[in-house]
Amino acid sequence: MMNPYFSSHRVGFAAEQNLVENMTIESIEIAGLEVMYIPRKISGSVDLIFGEDVLSSFESYAPLPAYLLDFSGYGGQSEMLQRFGMEIRDTASFIISRKRYR
Repeated sequence: MMNPYFSSHRVGFAAEQNLVENMTIESIEIAGLEVMYIPRKISGSVDLIFGEDVLSSFESYAPLPAYLLDFSGYGGQSEMLQRFGMEIRDTASFIISRKRYR
């Protein structure tokens, strides 16, 4: 059973929900950074050996405000030399507003 006092899905509270969403967007823009979102266009021809799309392309981009939540690039094993080349294990986690993403 949901709590009727803290339900965010109740009808009639769209103004408050928009206010919270706009404040979240504003805080991301103040404390965050601008990243480039580059969607990948998949052609459908998959290489069976490597398991990747060899004809995929990146044809458009969009600037997007994002908040850097976690960056594990300065950890112990970020780059490793292996038998077939160099493997980079850096990861980053971002918070992005759904409204800005759309």
